Amino acid sequence: MPCPRRVVYTCSRCGTKTRLRARQVTSAGAPPVVEEKIMPPTDPREWARKVRAKTPQLLEVGKPVPKAVLSFGGCGFLVTYALGVALYLQQEKKELLANSFLLGAGSGVLPAVALACGPRAVNLERLRDFIVNNRFLVTDEEKRIETMAAGINQLLPKNAVDLVKGRLALTIGFSNKDPGYMTQAKENIYFGHHIAEWSDFDDLAQNIIAATAPNTQKPCVFRGADNVLRGTMMSLSSELDQYCRHVYIHGYAGYLYNKNQARHNIMFGRHGYIGNTHFSFPKQVLMAFAPLVGGDVRRDELLEAYDVGYNDARRYERWEEDPYYFAKADRSPSDDFNFRNLRANLFGGRRASERFEL
Repeated sequence: MPCPRRVVYTCSRCGTKTRLRARQVTSAGAPPVVEEKIMPPTDPREWARKVRAKTPQLLEVGKPVPKAVLSFGGCGFLVTYALGVALYLQQEKKELLANSFLLGAGSGVLPAVALACGPRAVNLERLRDFIVNNRFLVTDEEKRIETMAAGINQLLPKNAVDLVKGRLALTIGFSNKDPGYMTQAKENIYFGHHIAEWSDFDDLAQNIIAATAPNTQKPCVFRGADNVLRGTMMSLSSELDQYCRHVYIHGYAGYLYNKNQARHNIMFGRHGYIGNTHFSFPKQVLMAFAPLVGGDVRRDELLEAYDVGYNDARRYERWEEDPYYFAKADRSPSDDFNFRNLRANLFGGRRASERFEL
């Protein structure tokens, strides 16, 4: 049977292209016609200008250096694991937390915002209870926006913009199905774009909703752009200046074997990592993205993830390490050592994509 004909129709008004695919006429009657929308490519620079994306500068002359960047990754409803880690930091690592920068991607923006606001403004256990009691299928965009708007109005303090100033960045992006996605800089392809300044409460609230948007068919409107989604299309969490120590916190372990999402350059052991390894991959998928399947069993498992997150953080021994130790360790190869990393560091240019093998 010959291949179906393909006809591309371009609208004279808006320039939108539609591919018409017509199959052969059969004796049963007229052929079905399948319409497939081809979105016009997004210009990444224009898009970044609209949303006013700017990566925060962590290392500046005359300013104290953050002890760490605490990067919370996207994990759907398994954000309860990350909330357990956040509770430990809030209770037992107050000095580290006070001198760290917080970075959120996907649902990881929730613990990042909560920690940046502080324990007096946002109660982590109230946030956890709201999440496990208001579960939904992550692709149900209407229910997601309704639930998140209710949670923001109920739990986020009105002075949140003042509380998080200079301490927080949220990650956004646009669809990786967009023809313009791969024309971005390499660091934006992998780690999205960063928003670190907000004008008012509503601006921050809309950023939280857009930064957690998972459905590529139903993007969010944020500032001047109408195609904003989470910034975790090709990695689970984001990163900033790699000369500052990062601790990556992943409530969801990633794809099977994690091959396609192991994007972070955990080079020479400088950075830290806490990952959820307490549930099998199929169970993690259910818990993170379809928490209604299984009824109250999923709720109990999400609460269990909260507990194991706290215990993992308590057992973790690498929250703080001596910079002098890194200076010596950086001259020794590690398990992740390869020639491309060495070449990028010795002979790379000034841009992040040249200095670090992304």
